[in-house]
Amino acid sequence: MHRAMRSRVRRIGAALAGLVIAAAGTACAAQASPEISVRNFLLDWQAGDYESAAAYTTGAPAEEVAGALRAHHGHLDIAAIRFGLGPISVADETASAAYRAEVDLGISDPVWEYEGQLTLNRIEGVWRVVWQPGVIHPQLGDGERLAVSHEIPERAQVLDRDGEPLVDNASVVALGVLPGELEDVTASVTQLAEATDHDADRLLNRVTSAPPNDFVPLVVFRRNDFTGELRSAVTGIPGVEERDIEMPLVPAHAGALIGAVSGTPSRQDEAEVGDRYQPGDTVGVSGLQEAFQVELAGTATTRVVTLDPEGNVAEVLAEWAGRASTPVHTTLDSEVLAAAETALANIPTDSHLVAVQAGTGDVLAVAEQPGGYRNDAALTGEFFAGDAFTMISTSALLEGGVVEPGAEVACEETSTVDGRTFANLSTGLAGYPVFEMTSQTPTFEQDFANSCTTAFASLSRSLEGQVLADTAARFGIGIDWSLPVDAYPGAFPELRSNADLAAASVGQDVTVSPIAMALAAGAVSDGTWWPPRLVTSPVQEERPPARPHEAARLEPLRELMRATVTDGLAQEANVGDDPVYAQTGLATQEIDGETRQVQWFVGYRGDIAFAIAVQTVPTVGAQQFAVTAAAQFLAALPSSVDGEQ
Repeated sequence: MHRAMRSRVRRIGAALAGLVIAAAGTACAAQASPEISVRNFLLDWQAGDYESAAAYTTGAPAEEVAGALRAHHGHLDIAAIRFGLGPISVADETASAAYRAEVDLGISDPVWEYEGQLTLNRIEGVWRVVWQPGVIHPQLGDGERLAVSHEIPERAQVLDRDGEPLVDNASVVALGVLPGELEDVTASVTQLAEATDHDADRLLNRVTSAPPNDFVPLVVFRRNDFTGELRSAVTGIPGVEERDIEMPLVPAHAGALIGAVSGTPSRQDEAEVGDRYQPGDTVGVSGLQEAFQVELAGTATTRVVTLDPEGNVAEVLAEWAGRASTPVHTTLDSEVLAAAETALANIPTDSHLVAVQAGTGDVLAVAEQPGGYRNDAALTGEFFAGDAFTMISTSALLEGGVVEPGAEVACEETSTVDGRTFANLSTGLAGYPVFEMTSQTPTFEQDFANSCTTAFASLSRSLEGQVLADTAARFGIGIDWSLPVDAYPGAFPELRSNADLAAASVGQDVTVSPIAMALAAGAVSDGTWWPPRLVTSPVQEERPPARPHEAARLEPLRELMRATVTDGLAQEANVGDDPVYAQTGLATQEIDGETRQVQWFVGYRGDIAFAIAVQTVPTVGAQQFAVTAAAQFLAALPSSVDGEQ
């Protein structure tokens, strides 16, 4: 009978509790159960209504309790907090209530879960939470508080194929604070944010959640750029310190490909960014630095700690191990990169070079003129291939039996196919023609060696469009391959007429990038087209299959490409002891609203295949910049990375 009565009382008590909760915010009537006060205290704390939460405690004045709860939120930079109510035990006028907290420590930080215990006293019929530091966390003692510390790994390197770094250290100024020494945290951090154009709230949250004796870097600038008005605006802000550090920020080569890290000039030297990163972090914002941000930066080890009254760490309450930063291993060759940049250094206009290993597709070098972080056309440019594409259309002509190298093929000033007229653009180059068109009919070899557009346009009448399209695909044009950074594999046009076929055969409607043409030249050298590879570790997605060519069919093409260097337009590039093979080309197109001529040099020596594209203004007697650059590139190549296969 007694047991049944007690059970009934509990059920009634629970029902009454449900009714009282709804009115708890407006009444302080006598309470049979402490659950109402506990639940409302936790709900108000969770909602950030600290004044209301304080009213359910014994703390006096209530403003101090509200301030302590509010400070706790800032000390951990809490994004959200959720509570679950556990068992409640009652002994006369005292009660104990368990709770479970889930604390979201913000973007990129984990969710911290812990269990706490509240003591309650019934005072004049109302249950109140006994206020003490342990209310916030059971490990907190008098004068102590919680904080979050981050141990950030050093940024890892981008490495060349020999394991040598491709990013140089730069002298960097880290602007930061020691939180415990700031007299007015809000004022100092706000001034720094305004002076450096940052989000004040994000900087402030980072400072208030850090241990007071730890230097907190907030904004990073390169030393050479921390001058003038910027430095004047920062100097004198109370508590803001400058610390010199070295960081791997500056690509030794191929700036656009390697990429920028926050703190570099092109990104206004700032290290505070959005998303999951914190003020002071290093973040890749372009190129490989961006593509492999997770690997290169790693993640911080995060700790929730208690701090004693002096700001020293008293205890580690929770720790989440970060991930170590790991280097990115590339196929790039520092010596080939240096040679490529030397080759383009004196060209007065935009120019682009890509070199690959013919037998693997490994990217050895990418170079741009001008350099910097924005010019990536060597990989992404969509240029008309022009006469350089005749390297590929010649393969189709030879395989189809349309022409032989020694056959006579006229090189007229113009050629018209189905109403579309083609002219020899290369006649505008200095030194053209090498042979005298008016006194003799040239051989096809001479036409090829001197990029005779009209000869190829005329020969296209005997060529099937699908054959040319299939041949282009065997040389990788338009094949679906990808790199960790943006790159363009080229595109072969849809052919609707003989005029379209003639245009495609001379590359006038075929768009390519320098990397696509370098890979095509590699196919001539190796006998197999290989898809490109730029990164060896971390392991990348599986590449598309290689495309082999019949060796016997490539030999005549190689002889023609050799003739371009020995007797044609590329004689200047006949450099070194090993034979050089090439095709040149010229194409006219609109680039950024201006009419440009793109000069091409596409070729190989030994196992190094490369393509150079130079954007010029159309002029008569124009210098062959692409051929000159090829000669300088080949001359600068060390013997250790060049040679016959």
